[in-house]
Amino acid sequence: MLIQFKAKEFLNKFKVVASAVSTKVRSPILENVKIVANEKSGVLLTATDIEHGICCRANATVIGNGQALVPAKEFRKLLEAAKGETVTLESIKTEMARGKTKRETYKPILTWGNYRFDFESTDPNDFPDVAEFTEKSYYKIEPVELLHLLERTMFAADEGKDHSPGNRVPGVWLEDHRGKISAVSTNGKHLAVQDGRGVCVGKHQLSWMSKGNEPRALYPVIPILSLKTLVKALKEKSINYPSHVKMAFVASKKENPAKTHLFLDAGEVGFCSRLLEERSLEWQFIVLDTGGKSPATVESGQLLAAIKNSKIIPSTAYSGMILTFERNKLTVSGQKKDGSTAQLTVSMKYSGKKVDIELNRECFMAMLQALNGEIRIFTPVEPGGVLKVDVNDGKFAYFLMTMK
Repeated sequence: MLIQFKAKEFLNKFKVVASAVSTKVRSPILENVKIVANEKSGVLLTATDIEHGICCRANATVIGNGQALVPAKEFRKLLEAAKGETVTLESIKTEMARGKTKRETYKPILTWGNYRFDFESTDPNDFPDVAEFTEKSYYKIEPVELLHLLERTMFAADEGKDHSPGNRVPGVWLEDHRGKISAVSTNGKHLAVQDGRGVCVGKHQLSWMSKGNEPRALYPVIPILSLKTLVKALKEKSINYPSHVKMAFVASKKENPAKTHLFLDAGEVGFCSRLLEERSLEWQFIVLDTGGKSPATVESGQLLAAIKNSKIIPSTAYSGMILTFERNKLTVSGQKKDGSTAQLTVSMKYSGKKVDIELNRECFMAMLQALNGEIRIFTPVEPGGVLKVDVNDGKFAYFLMTMK
């Protein structure tokens, strides 16, 4: 294999693919990114941790067909060092003698200017394949719509190791109803919901019915690590996405309707992930208390900056902060690292009565970081109730239990 490319352009897509390489690697070969070069189809980058995988086409001049495995971390650092240089990557097939036997090995070589870096590598043919999208029934959805579904909910997911049934979702749960797709996530402390639109092709369905005396609809859950890789890919500006991407949730066995895998066809990007089995969570009944009738309106970025500037530091003893709502202003207060009180005031639109709300700082900030623009905050009807946040387009809703 022999290819040439601009290091900076190549790096952007390499980072997206390399994000699928897990920090807890099951096998040394999974620490690599596979690069396949073909004069007709171009260059394809692939990475996987077995649970999920991603492939992406990259811009490069193919001089010779072939394939190579390169270590994800080391190769990324070298591309960052090369910056705007034109880089050459070559993979040489050699034989290594081991006693009386000979074994084929592959040596990728990266060069630019006066620099040369040789890598030891195993046979690229031993690298696990990332399954391609072959489904005939699926959802068509705009890339930005899919990004909002995932990014605006994944922050509320339960990232703990305990995935037992309960009011917690270890990832993002997707529901569908008459063309509307809803993403839901919760860790038991706060809950986020984002609605989107998708076009169903070939009667594709997200849900399946549970077995037993009282069957009910079950929905697929996309795990946290898979979400992080997919969101990073959807946010990468160097990738040319089509107007709609294809998304399919597939059962591994015909006799068992449970959805086990997600497949995504997004033009230059292909993605697959194993899904988590999760029982149905009737989250609508968790958020009956939707807050007061006089919402406060404020820019999410402005409020986030105020909380950060207040230098409120949650501790093991106390993780909260206090929001004081008064006419056209919001006061954020809490404790600093040294134990002193921090306080900062933000202008906003609010005409309701004065009220103090105590809530979890980390949960509230995670929500603000996922949004961009104006938000509405509904104060709880009763002390210790539920704080609600939404946005003007009506697609997003956030619920946080206040602290007593």
